[in-house]
Amino acid sequence: MKITELVCPSCGGKIETDGKRTISFCEYCGNKLSVETAHSVGYDMEYGRLNARADIGQALAAEVLELTEPLCNMAMYKKNLVAINNRMNILTRQIKAKENGKSYMPYVWPLVGGGFLFIFLMALKANIIVFLMFSILIIGCFYISANNYLSTWERLKLELEQRNNQFIDLNTRIENCNDILSRHHNIIIPEKYRTKEAMEYIYHTLQGQGAFSIEEAINKYEIHKQQKQLMDMQAQQIELQKRQIQEMQQLRKETKRNSVARGAGSAAAAAGTAIVTHEVIKQIRKHF
Repeated sequence: MKITELVCPSCGGKIETDGKRTISFCEYCGNKLSVETAHSVGYDMEYGRLNARADIGQALAAEVLELTEPLCNMAMYKKNLVAINNRMNILTRQIKAKENGKSYMPYVWPLVGGGFLFIFLMALKANIIVFLMFSILIIGCFYISANNYLSTWERLKLELEQRNNQFIDLNTRIENCNDILSRHHNIIIPEKYRTKEAMEYIYHTLQGQGAFSIEEAINKYEIHKQQKQLMDMQAQQIELQKRQIQEMQQLRKETKRNSVARGAGSAAAAAGTAIVTHEVIKQIRKHF
């Protein structure tokens, strides 16, 4: 057994201890000493290493969680931004055309046509009732046309305002995503895994300490995806086998019913033949 000699920090006395004990007492002053053994030092080092790996995994998980939206939605945000911008340009041109009075023309033509018809009725010397009914009709058409014009104008302006708010919101989201990507530029996730399902799996794997690096989490995701595909294939095969068994059972039932029907038909035919034969024999006996 290896004996280790220590010096008491209080009185300077010499203390002898073996390698198994972690606590010793000074024989002279009774001071309590903590003795570090190779086992305890190794344990502390391993514990510290595992804690450091866990901290790294937790930090990576937090970064992956923050990167989920930029990596998964950035392309969609940019595509929607272009579509909204195009729609805003169309709405702006339509509103500008209405403000310039060009869109009044569809409502002016009914009035012009009504004026010509009014002159035509005057030439025919129609009575006052016809003129009144026609005037009420013209006023009603004008009111409906004007109301439709104003409601369309308000609808276009309201839609333009909504699209403008969406445009601002998308711009803000894209700026936030770019800021997140710039802050986590050292985290590299391949394009193949920039989906919500993959990112969530990588995050939960790192968070649960199932992996301590992005590469390890991606490898676990690939294994998980292969297992899922295999389970889906097995489920499909089981479902196919169930359908085949049901079809075979149905076929057997139909075959059995057909067999019974053929047997009954044969018996009926035999009975009919016997009855006919019996009647023939009776007729022959009557003659002889």
